[in-house]
Amino acid sequence: MSKLALTALGLGLLSASALLVGAVMGLARQWSDRLVAAIMAFGAGTLISALAFDLVAEGHERAGFLPVGSGFLIGAVVFVLANQAINAHGGFLRKPATLYRFLREQRRRHATKLLERMSRIDLIRALPPEDLQGLVPFIEACRYSAGQTIFRQGDPGDALYLIESGTVEIHRHGSPQEPTAVVTLGPGEAIGELALLAGHPHHSTASAKTDVHLWRIRKDRLALIAERSPRLAAAVQELRDRHLPGQLSTGNVAGLRAQRSPRAEATRWHARALSQLNRNQAAMVGFTATEHALHAQSHAGESAPMAIFMGALLDGIPESVVIGSSLLSTAAFNPVFVIAVFLSNFPEALSSAAGMRRHGYSPAHVLGLWGGLVILSGLAALLGNVLLTGAPEWMIAGTEAVAAGGILAMLADTMMPEAFEQGGPFVALWTALGFLAAFFVKSQA
Repeated sequence: MSKLALTALGLGLLSASALLVGAVMGLARQWSDRLVAAIMAFGAGTLISALAFDLVAEGHERAGFLPVGSGFLIGAVVFVLANQAINAHGGFLRKPATLYRFLREQRRRHATKLLERMSRIDLIRALPPEDLQGLVPFIEACRYSAGQTIFRQGDPGDALYLIESGTVEIHRHGSPQEPTAVVTLGPGEAIGELALLAGHPHHSTASAKTDVHLWRIRKDRLALIAERSPRLAAAVQELRDRHLPGQLSTGNVAGLRAQRSPRAEATRWHARALSQLNRNQAAMVGFTATEHALHAQSHAGESAPMAIFMGALLDGIPESVVIGSSLLSTAAFNPVFVIAVFLSNFPEALSSAAGMRRHGYSPAHVLGLWGGLVILSGLAALLGNVLLTGAPEWMIAGTEAVAAGGILAMLADTMMPEAFEQGGPFVALWTALGFLAAFFVKSQA
């Protein structure tokens, strides 16, 4: 094995060792989000500079635009497709940025489904979509097993329930001359609306006929919004006049269900409400932070550990291949890229290790993941050097361009969004400083 190949192995291990150092420090204590974001942004800036000047520009000088441009696009496309496949099997847990994206997508899906349910209810549809964002964060998810009572006849009417799944049985105990009336309601229908409108106790009992998933909207939350929304307050009074007192018997629940507004009106409200909610990404629909973490883990499945490892491998291997290829000639070697990779790896592992620990992975598991990645990164640098030794310039430039496209896609997909999420707008300055620092080192080499 040549001396250059061994040097490539050593530099690959060195640049990736920041992953293990960051993981150890991330497990040892809680670090400031702004500090981690600043380091991450600085590292991203150095990588962008190294990609632009050390890989793309120099590759273009050696081989022209075609191999560099096509290789760059291929690398970006391969990263995006592979990243999506890995995240679908739980790889999103490897980084806060990919986890947040998964949760946002789940929130959007829940919001779409929930708003479709809500659009069928006169009371909710009276709420202007622009005021909806004040209500959505307080919509609670609740579950009842078959046979459990949701509310009893005589209980205060303090909430509106939307049935997400399962069936609910409504029955009222009247006089001996009025036998118990029973109505069964299913997904998309509401219970508790009449008592909430009237401000009276429930005139019937609701129990879960099967296992039921409900969305609960508390009366006090609706009241707060009604105080700020004259339109909602007027609509509530109109609905009271329309449905009360003649609709209070359980036998007339079907009558109320038949009086829902036309589907076209519900569809228009749903579209406007969803558009308004999409503009305000702050609202989590029906889940607390803890429930979101459990929700993410439940979607990850048993394949998550392997997916996390493959995702980390996808993020790191292209960098190592470039390190190996850059050592094909000691005269052409520039340390900027190795430094940039080290600086970007450290905050990545620092943030990811702490997140994986919060999601139930043991310290040994976390350190084993990053330690294994360090070894594989060194081997990738070695292979990049050995396999490209003696290769034509266009092949070397094209290979480095493929890696560069994948690295830039990774930066745009995870590092930069995560840095902004944790550090705010000032991370742009750290990114610029990282870019200038890498350019300065290169200009002095």
